Amino acid sequence: MPRQMIYTATQAIAYPGMKRSMDEWDAQTYTAVQSVYGSCAVQRAGKQICSPLLGGEFVGIALPPRLTTTSYDAWDDYDNCPVLTEGVIAAIADAAIPEGAGLNWNSATWRWTPGQVGGSIYRTPGVEAETGAAGNGSLFWLRIRRVPS
Repeated sequence: MPRQMIYTATQAIAYPGMKRSMDEWDAQTYTAVQSVYGSCAVQRAGKQICSPLLGGEFVGIALPPRLTTTSYDAWDDYDNCPVLTEGVIAAIADAAIPEGAGLNWNSATWRWTPGQVGGSIYRTPGVEAETGAAGNGSLFWLRIRRVPS
């Protein structure tokens, strides 16, 4: 079998929820009480229990359950869900995002936005764009600074 020597120019550099450092494990383990999707913001729902962010206390960003090419693979009820509290991961933008912009979570689209808090957009302290995003659906690097506990 011949080796592949040429790669497509459209191959993605990452997938949503992929950690840029590629560390094997540096997340906190929470138990999911609702479906929690990879690269999505999560809130505390009890001691070491999490659910999708809908206005509660932001605790971090869920890592994907396995290697995936979409952000829609989920941890189900009562699964152990790894939650990143600091680091750099790939995420999907809800709009154009300038580098260094503070980000909030849009629970209606399951994407990150620089938009103002209100309606389905929730505050995520310590989350900023490591790189800019061209627009809706763009993959970009997101930095989460240490989440206070």
